[in-house]
Amino acid sequence: MRVLITGICGFVGRHLARRLTEVGYDVYGLSLKVAHDVDAVTIYAVDICDRDEVAAAIAASEPDAVVHLAGLARPRADRPADEFVQVNVEGTRNVVEALGLQKIRRIVLASSGQVYGQVEPSLQPIDETQVRAPRGVYAESKAAAEDIVLSHPAGIVVRSFNSIGCGQPQGFALPDFAYQLAEIKSGRREILNCGNLESRLDFLHVSDAVEGYRTVLEHGQPGEIYNLASGVDRLMQEMLDLLMDVAGVHATVNAGGNKPAISLLKGDTRRLRTLGWAPTHTVEEALRDLWEEVVAQG
Repeated sequence: MRVLITGICGFVGRHLARRLTEVGYDVYGLSLKVAHDVDAVTIYAVDICDRDEVAAAIAASEPDAVVHLAGLARPRADRPADEFVQVNVEGTRNVVEALGLQKIRRIVLASSGQVYGQVEPSLQPIDETQVRAPRGVYAESKAAAEDIVLSHPAGIVVRSFNSIGCGQPQGFALPDFAYQLAEIKSGRREILNCGNLESRLDFLHVSDAVEGYRTVLEHGQPGEIYNLASGVDRLMQEMLDLLMDVAGVHATVNAGGNKPAISLLKGDTRRLRTLGWAPTHTVEEALRDLWEEVVAQG
């Protein structure tokens, strides 16, 4: 099967491309910035916001299925809100419109558990029937992208919670912790600065996330929504403690900041499990992989 991965040079995209290639898929990719260390795949340098570029790449690759990972994930003070609309919403529209009604098996959108918003503990774990209540430009843009993908007969939505592991860039909490711990271990820093450690989140090893996408790609039902999560909520303080154990560094921590604690807890994955998926890795393994990568980079 010919599979096109948008955002192929991103964190999850690299892992997914590698895994699909290993099991025999013919893999193609779209990426704004092409990284040449994604082996054995054809990558098109495409701006997802450029409708003509997207259409040309899709016509050239002739995919049987698409996994749409490309998008903005991190709000920043210097990033206008309309960029999320341009990339996550209009970029998704460009992909879906370019595919049109040609013979395509599945269009799998990487959405986010954040579309659920703040869900009461009594309604945890969150299942796919929970009414969406997105808060903020990122979650709102993902909800809009879902609607676009599900308007296509081959559309499927995967609501991913928090994937972690090697290759995750700085700007996310756990890689930021790891880089600071490396600096502390080398004597270049004394204190680890971080946000609110009272947040509780659901973390999943990136290899399990990749197998989730693969499962949906092979067995998912068009029109359906699948949560991709571990089903376990963890306190950020616990995650930092685990990472410090892995690193062998027990740092002085300056926690708090102005951000409130997040209580997006655990996702219900029964629907995905009925397709044959189950996680096989631990968060401790993911943190060890992340730490080893940071150390290797010096």
